Amino acid sequence: MVQQSKNYAYHSDRIEKLNNNLLELNSSLDQKVKERTVQLSQLNKRLEIQAKTDALTGAFNRRALNSEIQRQFNETAQQHNAVLAFAMLDVDYFKTYNDYYGHLKGDEILQHLVQVIQSNLPEHAYLARYGGEEFAIILRNMPVVVVEKSLQHLLQIIREYQFEHLSRTDHKQYVTVSIGVAYMDRNHPYPDIHELMKAADQQLYLAKNAGRDQLRM
Repeated sequence: MVQQSKNYAYHSDRIEKLNNNLLELNSSLDQKVKERTVQLSQLNKRLEIQAKTDALTGAFNRRALNSEIQRQFNETAQQHNAVLAFAMLDVDYFKTYNDYYGHLKGDEILQHLVQVIQSNLPEHAYLARYGGEEFAIILRNMPVVVVEKSLQHLLQIIREYQFEHLSRTDHKQYVTVSIGVAYMDRNHPYPDIHELMKAADQQLYLAKNAGRDQLRM
């Protein structure tokens, strides 16, 4: 009887230790699963950001722009007093810059310009690289006069940085940009984003042909 009691106590103690070990293992496994879930979530967020970002400049890329302009266009069209401005920005004489300074310097100047632009746009502005030396800016729910003032200010800020550009075919020796803007409100509707973007591109064309380093809207 005594031996049976000892055996029972021994087995009970062993079972309790095994159960405790199992609980510890399960707890450790749960913690590792939670940590791995957090890591995967963070990785997915980084991948999502990378998929939307231009690798060279850090601005949003064309794919992200297409999605964002469509979203903002739809929301603006549904609101009575909303305003949506779309601006196309082009670096003046960029081909001659690349030919004179080389493509690596050309890449650097694009990076510098994006930093300047992002630092001097209104807080909720959306900047994307459209392609090459062209960029797009979305400004929403701002009076048209404020849009114009903000972009004129941006032109002046870029001039003041005096990024050297000695291969221009005009009298200036620093980097400038040209900007074309189209906007939609209840008095200036557009059937779709393609027409809005096309209108901005036409304004950019006018700015380039009128001497560059200016805004047309």
